[in-house]
Amino acid sequence: MKSRLSESGHQAESEDVDVWTCLKVIKNNKDYYDQSLDEIKLLHYINSHCNPDEKNILKMRDFFYYKEHLVIVTELLCDNLYAFGRYINDSKGQLAPYFTLPRLKRISYQVMIALDYIHSLGLIHCDIKPENIVIKSYSRCQVKLIDFGATCFVTDKLTTYIQSRSYRAPEVVLGGLYDHRIDVWSYGAVLAELYTGYVLFQSDSVACMLARIAGVLGPLPRSLLSACNNTKEYILAENFFYEKSDSDEMRVKVILPKVTSLRERLHIELPVNLADTVLTLDDVKIGLCSSDERDLSLFLDFIRVVLKLDYRHRVSAGDCLLHDWLVDTYSEEQEVLVQYNADNGSNSGKDGGEGSGNGCSDTDDDHDDHDK
Repeated sequence: MKSRLSESGHQAESEDVDVWTCLKVIKNNKDYYDQSLDEIKLLHYINSHCNPDEKNILKMRDFFYYKEHLVIVTELLCDNLYAFGRYINDSKGQLAPYFTLPRLKRISYQVMIALDYIHSLGLIHCDIKPENIVIKSYSRCQVKLIDFGATCFVTDKLTTYIQSRSYRAPEVVLGGLYDHRIDVWSYGAVLAELYTGYVLFQSDSVACMLARIAGVLGPLPRSLLSACNNTKEYILAENFFYEKSDSDEMRVKVILPKVTSLRERLHIELPVNLADTVLTLDDVKIGLCSSDERDLSLFLDFIRVVLKLDYRHRVSAGDCLLHDWLVDTYSEEQEVLVQYNADNGSNSGKDGGEGSGNGCSDTDDDHDDHDK
């Protein structure tokens, strides 16, 4: 086995088979070790019930123990969405924008396929964020879901110490009951971030993040607040959020939401008479709107339904696959827009997280194991 160290971990190539792999080397720490053992079990369970390529799930090849380190061997992918987006932004216009609406539609469809599958196994991913969605092919806009270290079964004891804060569902923040739809919420925040280039709900503090959520999506439902254990820790009254002062425990800082709308936050421009309407194909046929305006309208509606504040009214991943925005067939023009020049899509050499590495380039050659 040949190997070399990259910024994001180890890459290895079998001497017998010309297949590059990724080595995830676990820190020599009991907590990390225990968590990684759970991840190995879950990856084996998830991989054994499907073809990982069809379900857009990371493929585990093997694992071993070496010099007091647990090592997980997976397929080698390219950059994660965060690293690649940062790489394009750092190019200062030298590279064409990648996260266009047609590509976001393709990425969303693949992520929902992955989520619908793991949810069907009774699992919650618990850590959907741009770093955990990794590009398999730049030119084909293919992605895979990775990092199952925080994944749990729906039947496990629920904990609030899950999800990265900016992508954390309100029911988790407030200490309420939750289910697999917290993953759908997280992806809604990810999708908005990919579209605008900015984190939708920045998390300077928990109270500030809740205020931002309320400012963009409207007041948190009373049914949600009354059902959660931690509501009083962040909310004084409906739409009045607070956090304790660092210097004086007897004083609190009251935070009022800056009221806006999801459409304004996403910088989506639609005619005033169409701004709050979900447009249909009939609207396009009679000339009420253009096909691009309809696609923007459906995109906005998709994010609205995945970011429902009360998880009991939030759609599942399976429901998302039936949403008009994802069901819509690509036009020839959209198919052309999805394609990405391999020269623009070469690997950035940045930290790509699990399943990624340096030296990854994209071609149109089909390969069962990776698209390099």
